[in-house]
Amino acid sequence: MEQMTSLPCLRPSRTSRLLHCGSAIDHPYVERSTGGRVTTIRPTPVRPSLLRILECLWSGAPFCVTNGADVDYDDDPDVIHSQSSGSTGAPKRIRRHASSWTASFEQNKDLFGITSSDRSVILGSLDSSLSLYALCEGLHQGITVDVVSGEKPAVQKTALQDATILYATPTQARVALNQPFQNLRVIAIGGGHLDDKTRAAIKQNAPNARVVEFYGAAETSFVTMSDDNTPAGSVGSPYPFVQIEIRNADKNGIGEVWVKSPYLFDGYASPELGQTRTDGSWVTVGEIGALRDGYLYLMGRSDRMFTVADRNYFPEPSEAKLATILGVDHIAILPRSNDIRGAVPIILYQGDIAPDQMQDAARQLLNADAPKKAFRLSTFPLTLSGKPDIAALRGMVDRL
Repeated sequence: MEQMTSLPCLRPSRTSRLLHCGSAIDHPYVERSTGGRVTTIRPTPVRPSLLRILECLWSGAPFCVTNGADVDYDDDPDVIHSQSSGSTGAPKRIRRHASSWTASFEQNKDLFGITSSDRSVILGSLDSSLSLYALCEGLHQGITVDVVSGEKPAVQKTALQDATILYATPTQARVALNQPFQNLRVIAIGGGHLDDKTRAAIKQNAPNARVVEFYGAAETSFVTMSDDNTPAGSVGSPYPFVQIEIRNADKNGIGEVWVKSPYLFDGYASPELGQTRTDGSWVTVGEIGALRDGYLYLMGRSDRMFTVADRNYFPEPSEAKLATILGVDHIAILPRSNDIRGAVPIILYQGDIAPDQMQDAARQLLNADAPKKAFRLSTFPLTLSGKPDIAALRGMVDRL
């Protein structure tokens, strides 16, 4: 495989401009750090948070953006602590060296033809790894970055009118891109599956944009990239310099997805690994899938799989289909204990569609895999990245 090089630090380019709701934030002039106590930065208020992030980026001081407990230990220079989405449990604090991000900054600059005239907008909270990544990448590449985290939709949409580049989760895209944005030329989706309905809406409202979807995790960063030419059901082909192996595969080639790349994390700040395992320079986060003709297909995470009548049931593919139903805002499929079948799948959702209509639609879309019960929630718990909070939803199942 061709060799790649990456810059070792996250220091912004002098041509970059950082804005908060259109108002400029000056770059600080700080001395280079040799490491030390990790700087804990709260994601709000946003402007002071951005100032502290800038100081750490310029100095190389290790930092962590979190609403959790202060980080009370020392670390090396040019180390970032971010956190996982926590969709299936408590968010994990992820430790990575700057070079694991700058390596992909250079790749994306070439992939998307990014120049100093580009302008990106940050919609999500700064303690989301996707938002923090997009912020650091834009500053490193020398473009203008306007941060509108936590602002009202009207403010975010005003900022988007001038944007050419957007990193967003599917939920953020659904909310923000519901009107025309002619200047957007790159829309990169991460943090969840982009359903066909949302993709079509994005294409209609941002007709000049190249829409790409990245699959990865906070631990792995980019793994695959998909676009309009990707086969249906696949999350794409390997991102540059990524190697993928399927281990412990069954007769259908379905097994554990293992990844090796320059973009991997260094480990967790705490010893708890959960579903994540390492093998030398390879890592898995517990995803189950298959490689076919160079494209990766995912069944789901092993920690979300459950057994129905002695058959492994992966809810994620069914959730992706049900998310396309008109009137569905958020949805998840969870197991409910059953004396005969071990467990049965049930639907938890938020939206305008009635439960009996949801069940009818599920039968049409999923056939034998359709859950037999659907429960509409007035409040649907979400993670910081806008994904269903599976841990919270699991706690609700027995009360329904």
